[in-house]
Amino acid sequence: MTLAATEWGSGQSTVLLLHGMLGCRQSWWRVARELASRNRRVIALDLPGHGDSDAEPANSVPRVVELVVETWKALSSDSPALAMGHSYGGTVLAAALDQLAPESAVFIDSPFTKRGGWDPSVVRTEYARSKAARTADGLRERRPFYSERDIEVESRAAEQFDVESAVALAVSEGGDWTPSAPPRS
Repeated sequence: MTLAATEWGSGQSTVLLLHGMLGCRQSWWRVARELASRNRRVIALDLPGHGDSDAEPANSVPRVVELVVETWKALSSDSPALAMGHSYGGTVLAAALDQLAPESAVFIDSPFTKRGGWDPSVVRTEYARSKAARTADGLRERRPFYSERDIEVESRAAEQFDVESAVALAVSEGGDWTPSAPPRS
């Protein structure tokens, strides 16, 4: 399976963007546009069960890393100059650092450890509730600082979100993907 991707801009250096849970590649629209305006090629991916990427019944962090790396290699022959991950996307990025080998990595609200073996019924209920609450009206009410474009992107991402992919991820084996600190010069 290849993950859905959107590209902005062109340039010698390439940036990889990975969204958080219940998000999608379009969640990066503002950041991607800014990076592209600075002569960067920007690639944002939809993680499995998000946006236009297929659901993944055997979802786990190692499986998502495999899919991200496979998709990245199909789109770029070089390592990213910069890779950014938000929340769940940051966890995946941390787990993929050795394979992607970005020059720089940015993690935004990213848990580097994951406890496995969650109760599937609890996870299913919570993600179904979160998905249902992310309507355009719900986002306008709870996030008055969102632009109409943000509301459009995030409500659509919630519509496309596959709860069962998130459940599979939550019940999969846990791990620790804390990146090692870069050497000080």
